[in-house]
Amino acid sequence: MMAWSSPQSGYWIPDDFPATKACTQLPGTPGAIVSSDPGVAPQVGADAAALAALPAGNTIARFAKMNDGGVPHGSLDAMHMMPGGITPRNRIAVRWYLYYSPTFNFCAVDVPACNSGKWLAPRPGFLEMSYSAGSNRLVQYGWAPGGGLDWSGLTSANSDVDIAPGQDLAFPETNGLIGLWWRIELILTNNDSSGTSVIQIFWKNMTTGIEYVVTDTRIGCTSPPFGAGCEGAGGTSANRWPANPALAPPSGGLDRVGPEFFRNGGPMTGYFGVLNYMMAAWSTDAGQRIGAAPEIEGV
Repeated sequence: MMAWSSPQSGYWIPDDFPATKACTQLPGTPGAIVSSDPGVAPQVGADAAALAALPAGNTIARFAKMNDGGVPHGSLDAMHMMPGGITPRNRIAVRWYLYYSPTFNFCAVDVPACNSGKWLAPRPGFLEMSYSAGSNRLVQYGWAPGGGLDWSGLTSANSDVDIAPGQDLAFPETNGLIGLWWRIELILTNNDSSGTSVIQIFWKNMTTGIEYVVTDTRIGCTSPPFGAGCEGAGGTSANRWPANPALAPPSGGLDRVGPEFFRNGGPMTGYFGVLNYMMAAWSTDAGQRIGAAPEIEGV
């Protein structure tokens, strides 16, 4: 990748998008995978430290550089949109590689006057994955129905938790994420409202090879090792995330899932690096994963 072009205000195409099955958020315009606020633009990264942190055997020379603290920043994301809902609906996987530069500051954790912790945003509906200022852990919010929060199977009392359901508590806190590449993969089953959906999210450290489960919606917060910090609105044990909730996405299913790089406030330092976003969907639910990108992991 050498450059970005903008076919329409707020949308961006990398110059190396594939000739077939190109992702896009702008129907009819292949490759327009990134959307942004006015005045906010993705960049091309070639920082030696970031490239050196990739696995041995990679063939990467550049990467997408998002929301550098030294340039105008705001809403910025990378997703593939399928109007009418992602199909097939039985099992969906979304995978990308994420890098936090060594000087990246997680606002609300590092700098209270800004917002820099978001990293995932399925749509439609209001669901976010971010970092909790209180626990320095992954936090999920925006699942409950009502007021624009339209995932069924939960109540507002247990929709927002400071420790995401099923999170491996060995997963590093924010200071253990910077300077590293991570392979992130989200699995969603049953992308409609006809039955119970399950979301699993995996983060794999490209330096150590360790993969962590950071979300598994089947696992409740009602027993050890989960405790304080696993409550939703109200902060009591009665509001904890339930085991095996009858969870279902908005009517019609999700039509896009991907990384979010929103930042505002300040002061900001550092940037996100991103590589190889991919989406796949299957008509069976048989444990399928996208897995490694050979050009990154040398496999």
